[in-house]
Amino acid sequence: MERKFEQVAASPPRLIPSLGAGFNAVANNVSLIILPIVVDLLLWFGPHLRLKSLLSPGLQALNAQAIELGPQMSPELLEMMRQSQEAWDTIFEHFNLFSALRTLPVGVPSLLAFRGVISNPFAQAGIYESPSFLAAFGSWFLIMLAGILLGTIYFSSVARSSSESTQPFSVRMLARQFLQTMLLTVILILVLMIIAVPLFVVLSISALINPMLGQIVLFAMTFIILWLLLPLFFSPHGIFMKKIRARDAIFQSLRLARMFMPNTGLMILLIVLIGQGMNIIWLLAEWDSWMALVGIAGHAFISSGLLAATFVYYRQGVDWLEAHMQKKQDEPLHS
Repeated sequence: MERKFEQVAASPPRLIPSLGAGFNAVANNVSLIILPIVVDLLLWFGPHLRLKSLLSPGLQALNAQAIELGPQMSPELLEMMRQSQEAWDTIFEHFNLFSALRTLPVGVPSLLAFRGVISNPFAQAGIYESPSFLAAFGSWFLIMLAGILLGTIYFSSVARSSSESTQPFSVRMLARQFLQTMLLTVILILVLMIIAVPLFVVLSISALINPMLGQIVLFAMTFIILWLLLPLFFSPHGIFMKKIRARDAIFQSLRLARMFMPNTGLMILLIVLIGQGMNIIWLLAEWDSWMALVGIAGHAFISSGLLAATFVYYRQGVDWLEAHMQKKQDEPLHS
């Protein structure tokens, strides 16, 4: 018995329309930018948790040993070590463990997460030192879990706003997406380690042979890692848009990237350029001025719009793939 073939109106994903639809989705649901703004305000006005008291003594001990060997070292090397110590002191001074709220690949976008901002319009932020490495690890782990949970809520909200159909909020679905996000994070970390460890071994050997060769290998290694991870870009989208498991979401992302590789690569490149380019504007104001609020709000809107655009692109691409597969299955029925 033949079935009547119905022409599916799905079309391949398009870059510019996806960007327009993403920003329209955020403009129609401005509440999506609340969570990124809240996270940045917490990092701006909230307490800072540092590790300076734990890490500085070790660095000072290393430099003390270097000074003892001063007569055996060249002046250039001593100056390099002095500059290195100053750089690390600056890093320890501005480091904030609460930056772990910005998790990847699923997380709330933040303008301040890795900026080391310690001033605000009121005064300098309250600074607290971690008493031990165990306490620091425990704090980092809890902050990271909180970041993944906030990221799950944020991604779920953006996915629902980017969907063609109305999807009600579900606590049970959110809990499932949180668990799948945790699993996806672990999988991607393992994949990154499998890719990066051999490449870093090659990089170390190359740098020992020749520093210039090491620079070339570093550039090539960065390109290889990005090229291998590019097909996994849409892995989180399957969890939140199609509500599938992390493993299936990875395979779906690989299929989508393979089918639309040129457009997908251009989409990711354009998102990075827009995001980083706009950050130049958002960071113009000083952090002790209330004008920085404009940058925080602008960054939240642009980041949410770009994320929504990727969900629109993903939805259109998966719909086209499913329609294409359905058409292939129905073709024998008409032969």
